[in-house]
Amino acid sequence: MTSVSASTSPSASAPSAPSVDVNLHRHSLRADGDADPAVQATVTRIHDTPLSPAGIERIHEKGAAPTQYIWCSDLWRCIQTAVEVQKRNGGIIIIDGELGEVRHPKVLKRPVEEFDVLDDEEVRKLTQHFIRLDPPVIREETRGLGGTADARYRGTLTRIGDWCLQRKVSEVTVISHGDSLGSLAAMCNMSLYSIEEFGHIKATYNGTWTYKSNADAGIMPLDNEPW
Repeated sequence: MTSVSASTSPSASAPSAPSVDVNLHRHSLRADGDADPAVQATVTRIHDTPLSPAGIERIHEKGAAPTQYIWCSDLWRCIQTAVEVQKRNGGIIIIDGELGEVRHPKVLKRPVEEFDVLDDEEVRKLTQHFIRLDPPVIREETRGLGGTADARYRGTLTRIGDWCLQRKVSEVTVISHGDSLGSLAAMCNMSLYSIEEFGHIKATYNGTWTYKSNADAGIMPLDNEPW
């Protein structure tokens, strides 16, 4: 009788497809949103503001999963959030302009030229361990699900997921803005209705997106049925 090897046995489990866990955080509390007027008065960059002391403290109170790579938007509050996570966990920061917010004058209500981002010398004052991807000109006129910014967030998060799969990276941290978390939730067939500063959603990507968990976020299935 010919024996059936384990590799051909129907009971043998097939190897699981590669996947990556993506921890997508909203940036922490901005200085211009701090409850202390003295902190608000320190803000000099109208659109690209830094974190408040309370925002920095919140990052260290909440913590984040240690990962080799920390992707982030190219806006100061996201870079600074990434740096604080890096101080706690290590890792390399990848600044990706396609994770940034909409910068169209119709959205900003001010000339887009006033919306500067930190240059490399300013970033080096915060950390030496970073890579910057050339940001595109982000000038969409629409925000929210179904708009051009939503399409950009979905494409960027999927690009990051594919990048991780190619390099067998099992978990990654991404720091962006509230709208991007709404885009990720929608790709997981979930609806995001609130997100606190430094709140996050964890999703698994293996070519498709699957919701895994959340913290400090209001989220429900798209059909509004209980979990």
